[in-house]
Amino acid sequence: MPLIRLTATDLSEMDEVQHIYETALPPSERKSRDEIHALLERPDYAIVAAKAGTLVTGFSIIYRSEHQPVGLLEYMATRPECRNKGLGQLLFRNALELMGRRIMLVEVEAVTGSGKERSLQLRRQRYYMRLGCILIEGLPYRMPQLNEHAPPPLNLMLHPGRQRFSLSEQILQRWISTIYSDVYGYDGHEDQIDKMIAAWRTATASTGSSIG
Repeated sequence: MPLIRLTATDLSEMDEVQHIYETALPPSERKSRDEIHALLERPDYAIVAAKAGTLVTGFSIIYRSEHQPVGLLEYMATRPECRNKGLGQLLFRNALELMGRRIMLVEVEAVTGSGKERSLQLRRQRYYMRLGCILIEGLPYRMPQLNEHAPPPLNLMLHPGRQRFSLSEQILQRWISTIYSDVYGYDGHEDQIDKMIAAWRTATASTGSSIG
C-alpha cells in the first residue's frame, strides 16, 4: 500500500485525513482543522497518508525537532474497516524512517480505567511495545490542554531507533520542553515540567530502573 507525504496542494487527501482524525480521536486530544492544515507548511512536520486506490485508509502526523535529537509521532490512525491488517505497523515504520537519527516519542493513554476501558488502554500500550517502544515508567506525563476538554492521563513512550543513549533528567526535561514548545505552542511551563521530572526522579530512585 503506497504511503504519500502530503503537501498543501493535496486538499482532497487532507479532507479524508481530517475525517479519519475526527472519527478516531476524542475531542480532548484534537487540534483544530486550521492547526492541522497549517502543519503542511512546516518543515519540521510530515503528514503521511496511506492510500488504497483513491481512498485514504490511514495517516500519521510526525514532528521532527530541528534543534534536539527527538521527535514525536503525534497522531496515527486508520479507518475502522482497515484495522488489524498491518497498516498501523506500516505507518509506524515509515515514521521511524522519517525520524532519521532522532529518538521517537509517543504519547499513549495511561492505564487508569476499569473493565473494557482498561483492557483497551492496555492493548494500545502493548501494541506499541510490540513495535519496539519503551514505556518511561514513573513519569506522570501531562499533555497540554488543547481546548475546553481536559486531556486524559497519558504515558510517554519512546522508540530508540538505532540510537544508543542513556536517559537522564536533563535529557528528558529538554525533550518534554521541546514537545511543549514546538508541538503545542506552550512556552513558559517549566514549573509543570519540573514537577513531572521530580516525580520521575523519585519513582526511578525507588525502583532503581533506567532506560538506555
